[in-house]
Amino acid sequence: MYEIEIKLAVPPDQRDRVVARLRRSATQRTRLQAVYFDTPDHRLADALIALRLRKEGRRWMQTAKAAGDNPAQRLEHNAPRQGAAGAPPRLPDPALHQGTPVGKRLAQALGEPVSRATLRAQYSADIWRTQRLLKAGSARLELAFDEGTIAAGALGGKGASVAVCELEIECIGGPSLAVLDVAEQWIERHGLWLDWRSKALRGERLARPALERADAPARLRADPEMTVARAWLELNRACMPTVFEAASDVAAGSAGAADIHRLRIALTRLRMVWRLFRGTPFAPPAALEQYVHQLFRALGRVRDLQVCARLVQEQCATRPTPWVAQWLEQESALHAQADPSAWLRDSGLNRAWLSWLRLCWDEPGAAALADAGERFGPWMGRQLGQWHRRALKRAARFGQADDARRHELRKGLKRFRYALEMLTPLLPAKALDRLVRRVRRCEKSLGRLNDLSVCRQLVERSREPGAPPWLLARLAAEHARTLGRCLDDLDRLARTPTAALWAALKAR
Repeated sequence: MYEIEIKLAVPPDQRDRVVARLRRSATQRTRLQAVYFDTPDHRLADALIALRLRKEGRRWMQTAKAAGDNPAQRLEHNAPRQGAAGAPPRLPDPALHQGTPVGKRLAQALGEPVSRATLRAQYSADIWRTQRLLKAGSARLELAFDEGTIAAGALGGKGASVAVCELEIECIGGPSLAVLDVAEQWIERHGLWLDWRSKALRGERLARPALERADAPARLRADPEMTVARAWLELNRACMPTVFEAASDVAAGSAGAADIHRLRIALTRLRMVWRLFRGTPFAPPAALEQYVHQLFRALGRVRDLQVCARLVQEQCATRPTPWVAQWLEQESALHAQADPSAWLRDSGLNRAWLSWLRLCWDEPGAAALADAGERFGPWMGRQLGQWHRRALKRAARFGQADDARRHELRKGLKRFRYALEMLTPLLPAKALDRLVRRVRRCEKSLGRLNDLSVCRQLVERSREPGAPPWLLARLAAEHARTLGRCLDDLDRLARTPTAALWAALKAR
């Protein structure tokens, strides 16, 4: 019913060592050829469900998978298949998963009655797997080294493809936390790093290359009896998928502006949760908090260079100058020295991720701890009320504040909005929507103001001398106009009623 595994990316220079270590005990090598199916409108992918037919050696197996309670856990159900007269099955049969947890989700996503004719091959995987069994204390694990390709379309097609080189560590019996202990050993010994992107996720991106990856906020389930401790666990778990997926993308070498932005948003949401619970007994591992702080600052420097390059080009679009090309070349060289993928592959950070996952693992002890203590609703109402009042005080002094204090206001508003979005199931929709829209408007104008300030500073202290005075003048003029918009937006926010929101939380 459940699959519990950790996936580690294997760099090319460690491939032979990883295989050699696996082969110290008896191994089995199998070719796995899989085709993944979905509806034309991708209902399964949007519901985080994968449905595949896979040839495992000489037999065919149909598998349905769906997201579990944490990134290392997935719902899974397998059913043997065979086509007519020994031929490969043409389409999967969703009815084979009836009566299972993943089958229920499958039926909800596809609708009733389910028609197999609506399913189409979306992408495929051709993998050679080398696997062995491992005993770790009282746990039984399976180690599987996978090497091959994932491609858009059916097997043997000519679509776009990506390479696969990874080690999977799956618990097949005994205490599930053993997968974390063994993963840590492989990280330390071979410099592997966590990769939370399933083959289905990578295949889906090939099938829908133009799809923008959603910036989905973590949401807390509506539970009037939830305690502060339980909320801490649930919110940390809710942040994990977006943090791990974005981190895996950047670790794999995707360090464009959009990827950096997604990772920064995911980390901002996570740090907001940790800040929200300061002063309580609940906290993340200290090493992870320090790593995330350093990573966030480093990503911020990369992002500043990317945004400033865009702003300079924007201001100079109607008045080209040789200085701009030279400045961009210089800034690009500085940007190239920072390698975000190396930061995400760092062994210390990956061990810290594992310690966080271990802390939030769904074990009976953690559940018992989380069922005691103060109710979350009233406590959260007090916390958000304090954040709101602090933001309004800073907004009242905004006109006289320096750039650093203005930026602090923007960060505070962003944390405030992220917290509100997490509580959507607990709050009155109309009042929440109005407040969130006004906070977003302030964030947008404040963000533009901060980008202009940072850009002016970078241009002024550039190693490439001779910045044209008119460029600095344009940036200053745009800064002044944006400052006026900020004041208007903050005034509108200050007049937004919030009493209904805090009363709703207090009543929980």
